Amino acid sequence: ALIYVGLVCVLPLIYIAWMVKRGKITDIHMAVRQQRIKPFLVSIVTTTIAWWTLRALGAPSVVPLLALSSLIQLSVLAAITLVWQVSMHAMSSGAAVIGAVWAYGTPALWVTLPLLVLVAVARLRLQRHTVPQVVVGALIGLTIPLLLIGSMA
Repeated sequence: ALIYVGLVCVLPLIYIAWMVKRGKITDIHMAVRQQRIKPFLVSIVTTTIAWWTLRALGAPSVVPLLALSSLIQLSVLAAITLVWQVSMHAMSSGAAVIGAVWAYGTPALWVTLPLLVLVAVARLRLQRHTVPQVVVGALIGLTIPLLLIGSMA
């Protein structure tokens, strides 16, 4: 789990903070769509390393699967970012819904789904995204892990 968090979350955040400090990105929120491309590429590289490392170390199958899901989601968002902006917050929240339901069963849906809605509403109220950008982000987050889990059956 530490390998996943370090490579998938912490290193990309350090890179973003470094880019903000250098003036290459206006702020950590990366409201300018074009400023998201390099951080996405860094995230894709570090997530790929996490996936390979977790598989090589023989981590429980769910952990590399989580890294693979993150890798696919990041790749899809990076491709979309070339032409449009999608809510990464909604995507992550959608993936968390699927992960929680997979780990804890259907009752987790009643806890996590309202959180997804809360995140979506927050992104809209903060005027960071439009409704379609939030909906597409949530759908990516819900669909990709669901497909991966389904492929394991």
